[in-house]
Amino acid sequence: MTDILQVLMPWKFNGCHALFVIDHVKKHVTFIDFTPTQDWCKHMSYKRFAEAIIMASKKYKIAYNKKRS
Repeated sequence: MTDILQVLMPWKFNGCHALFVIDHVKKHVTFIDFTPTQDWCKHMSYKRFAEAIIMASKKYKIAYNKKRS
């Protein structure tokens, strides 16, 4: 069995497509989205992704726990 270094997780929400890159080595997540930032969240651009980040985190934890069992 090999260790998984990165997980690419495509995501669709609110009609937008994005990609989460989960790096197990560096212990961080990169979120790639090419849609323009809307005015209501320009000061905190991650704000519009809060729901998607929470849902992706929950789904990833469920999937990871199933794989490990």
